[in-house]
Amino acid sequence: MVGAYLLTLYLMRSGYIKGSVYRRLWNVLLTAGYAGTGLTGILLLIFIRLGIKTALNPSVTYWHAELAILMVIGTLIHAQIYWKPLKGMFRQLVRGAS
Repeated sequence: MVGAYLLTLYLMRSGYIKGSVYRRLWNVLLTAGYAGTGLTGILLLIFIRLGIKTALNPSVTYWHAELAILMVIGTLIHAQIYWKPLKGMFRQLVRGAS
């Protein structure tokens, strides 16, 4: 994931892709990852609550953990992409608290 990010960052800075395409691509990937993590989490919740034991349980647990790890990395990438607006929001928050 980090390699793909660095590649797309290079392509954007070199002018091969537009900044808006670059941001949209990473927003879609982040959204898909969170949806996958959420879906597998809901499946695990159902399996545990209803006591369902199938061959899918270890596979769903594995993919839930893998997607969660990727989402941490994706969230850090997202914060880097939107660093300036994020910094501005924190400034406003600090000013409002004073």
